[in-house]
Amino acid sequence: MLKFLSHKMTCFFIRKNVIEQSEEETYDYCFEILLSTLMNLFSIIIIAVCTQTYLSSFLFIVIFMIMRSLSGGYHADTHFRCFLILLFVYSGLILSIKFLPNVFFISLIFNVFSLILYPILAPVEHYNNPMDKIKKRKLKVKSILASLIIICASSVMVFFTPTEIIGFTMAYTNFVVVISCLFSVFKNKLLHNKAG
Repeated sequence: MLKFLSHKMTCFFIRKNVIEQSEEETYDYCFEILLSTLMNLFSIIIIAVCTQTYLSSFLFIVIFMIMRSLSGGYHADTHFRCFLILLFVYSGLILSIKFLPNVFFISLIFNVFSLILYPILAPVEHYNNPMDKIKKRKLKVKSILASLIIICASSVMVFFTPTEIIGFTMAYTNFVVVISCLFSVFKNKLLHNKAG
């Protein structure tokens, strides 16, 4: 469905002479990514409105996007699978906020695991897009620093009732991304073993 829509968009811009026919494949891919991202965001916004979890949803999106851009992580094979995984992870946050009686200790556990795993795992290279050593080192430093900022802010916020849910949201999202890195490492090893 996304491929079909993205191709239709590309064809429209080719007919309007906005893009060249030779760039069709590139624009098909770019529009597909754009539509996938918009679908993901729109779904999160709908759930946020229905559950009235605006701030937590906003923090989830921002932290998720920042940490994924710095540390990488698991990539699903299809956009639909990516959508389902994101929906599952985001729903886990919303259900935790709504139904867990005490998020303090869970937040601290998430923060401890993030503190241990980010320096070991991040950044994860995608098997189709290897990084040179300089870029990898810079991303490692940035991802560790960003994670430390999130961990410190989260650890402080969970101590106070008015900000407890914000702290939990930060810890949860940070933890989800580092687990995504872990899955990506396993996936890369499996692909490498199959290839070699």
